[in-house]
Amino acid sequence: MINIFAHYWGWLLLVTAIGFVGGMMVHPDEEDRGFPFWFLPLAGLLLLGYLASEFNLIGGDLSVGVEGGAIAFVGFTLGALAGGFGKKFGLRWGPLLVAALVWVCGLYMTPPTGLTPPPATAAAPASDAAAKAEADAKAAAVKAEEEAKAAAVKAEADAKAAAAKAEEEVKAAAAKAEEAKKAEAKAAEAKPAPVPAQEPVAAPEPAAAAAPASLADKKAAAIAAAAALPATGPLDVGQCQTALSGLVAKENIKFAAGGAKLAPESKPLIGKIGAALARCPATVKVEVSGHTDNAGEAAKNKALSKSRAQAVVDALKAKGAKAGQLAAVGYGQEKPVASNDTAEGKADNRRIEFAVK
Repeated sequence: MINIFAHYWGWLLLVTAIGFVGGMMVHPDEEDRGFPFWFLPLAGLLLLGYLASEFNLIGGDLSVGVEGGAIAFVGFTLGALAGGFGKKFGLRWGPLLVAALVWVCGLYMTPPTGLTPPPATAAAPASDAAAKAEADAKAAAVKAEEEAKAAAVKAEADAKAAAAKAEEEVKAAAAKAEEAKKAEAKAAEAKPAPVPAQEPVAAPEPAAAAAPASLADKKAAAIAAAAALPATGPLDVGQCQTALSGLVAKENIKFAAGGAKLAPESKPLIGKIGAALARCPATVKVEVSGHTDNAGEAAKNKALSKSRAQAVVDALKAKGAKAGQLAAVGYGQEKPVASNDTAEGKADNRRIEFAVK
């Protein structure tokens, strides 16, 4: 392609000069002074070329050629009209050949950026911008993928570290509980044996008086042993028994008077017992035993104690305990832990106990 001027105006000036010279060489006959009809189709071509280029009906090199040819035609026609000044249009068929030659030349000339830049020239920056946008998008995708991988690796490392820390804490708590249990056993072994009474007649009175104190001591020891257990993590069979005994030693499970319906104030205690059972080994069996005082008939008391034990089992199953893990047993008034001669003793005898096997 050939760039002949730096602007459309320069190109237009060139073809106008060619048209002017062509118009000056015309010598019309007297009878040939009519309208040059060949001007109409070329003018139509000019209009169609301009519209096609302006509204992007054609593109690429073809658009540039059509627009260039149209501008060449305008310049040549103007020059020819100026060259035939003084005559009516002053054009013959000779200038038509020159116009066709200029048109063909215009198809092979690429005009520089001017009044209306060709569509092909304008498309290049858009193509470059699209390529740049695509490259940026790919780079962003690669960066996002790398960041996601790094975050996944970091999250996995953090999870492993947290799991290891939790495992160490559970082991430390278990070791601490085991040490507390050993210390308790040693303390029990080191406790001095009771001194026999000197007078046989006075012996029954100290023994009778010691019974309530002994029960209180047992409850306090059970509560202290349960408090020494780890707050979280699994329990072994012995620790499971300690946890359950400590809970019922600290607070009795209560029922409606004369019935087996759990009292509303005992529902939080049932929740704590269920949480302790969930930490016990899955293979343990737990006997839930019910006990009463000696008020009423022994057979009815035994049936009532069994119903109360079964109510506790049902409540624990509702909290998630396994069906085959718990067994309800009623002993009625057969196993008192305190004297039934006082209201306090009777309250101690009305109880629910847990035996882990």
